[in-house]
Amino acid sequence: MPITMIKIKKNRIENLFYLLVISLYFGIFYLSIGFSLKPFMVMLPITLMLSIHKLKYNRLYVFEILMVTFIFFHLMTALNFNYPESSIRFIILYIILFMFYFTLRGLIINIRIENLELIISKAGLVGIISSLSYYLIGVYASGMEYIGNEINFYGLLLDRSTPRLTGTVSGDPNIFVFYVTLYFFFTLTNLHSRMNKIGFLLATVAIILSLSRGAYISIIVGIVVFLLVSRNRKTKLKIIFIAAILFVIILKYQDNFNIINYITQRFNEIAQDGGSGRFTIWMNAINTFKENPMGIGINSTIPYNLEHFSKAMYVHNSFLEVLLETGIIGFVIYLSLWVAMFYCSYKLIYMNKRTVYIFITLISMFIQLNSLSIFYNEALYFAILLLYRYCHEYYYIKR
Repeated sequence: MPITMIKIKKNRIENLFYLLVISLYFGIFYLSIGFSLKPFMVMLPITLMLSIHKLKYNRLYVFEILMVTFIFFHLMTALNFNYPESSIRFIILYIILFMFYFTLRGLIINIRIENLELIISKAGLVGIISSLSYYLIGVYASGMEYIGNEINFYGLLLDRSTPRLTGTVSGDPNIFVFYVTLYFFFTLTNLHSRMNKIGFLLATVAIILSLSRGAYISIIVGIVVFLLVSRNRKTKLKIIFIAAILFVIILKYQDNFNIINYITQRFNEIAQDGGSGRFTIWMNAINTFKENPMGIGINSTIPYNLEHFSKAMYVHNSFLEVLLETGIIGFVIYLSLWVAMFYCSYKLIYMNKRTVYIFITLISMFIQLNSLSIFYNEALYFAILLLYRYCHEYYYIKR
């Protein structure tokens, strides 16, 4: 086959992958058809049809085996038949996520690491700029009168009279940060290019504007871990310098934007609202698990809480939700998945230091999952996908 034709096909694969990654940043624009039909779900079959002949597969790594095992075990809990309608919705969701992961897994092997990282950089920048723009439209639409609760103005959410950025990813500021965590740490650890420097600054601003308490803690922990793990003194100095500049800017414009007051207010509210009522919900989940040690079944949390506690809500803790729905066996499998991912991502750092962002991204996501119910989220599966690609590149070649 002529070299020109090979390049065209490779470019098509990379372009399809790039568009699919970008679509992850626009989840707010979904269609409700019994479940949320997001842009990436529309892009997925198109990508599969145009690239099916180029998909390549190899053996699964331990963390992938555990991931698949957990998914199938979670699906099998539908046999409890406690809330079949709720279970069916999640069965469909898992089929889509399974298709998402293994389509991209077969595709990503055709993309060189350098080109893959460029895709992450470009797609992330598009996503962050779009989210900040959507937020500014919301600021304008609100007339900068931040009074009310659970009111959306485009990319801005009024949460107890506090303006929070939601962007184009989700209607939830906490989920927004979960999505952009990988991009944030990727740019943080790759500040050698101008595009990544701009992306890092914009991502930092966006995360600050989300006013997400759990996100702040997880991002700070991730940065501290990076500073401890990294041996690059120059990068460390850059991070400290940028942090100092951001702090000075925030102090200078504090009177105009009140950002420090909003942040302080968010943390002070923990004592008043128990973490938005999370502590009470968590205790209910633990008591429910004691009564149902083998789990209540897939996606049964909301109907169960409505029936027994008169509140239709998630647990707001992915690990407790896994324990609640899948029981002790599913919980052990899920924790084993995380242990395997931490082990593999940490081991990768010693093979190639450019992979450090995967390790700190997983740490940050792990912390965020303790206050979010999104263990089935595509952003997490994308991070696992990247872990696979780096493992294949460095484990496989080394062997």
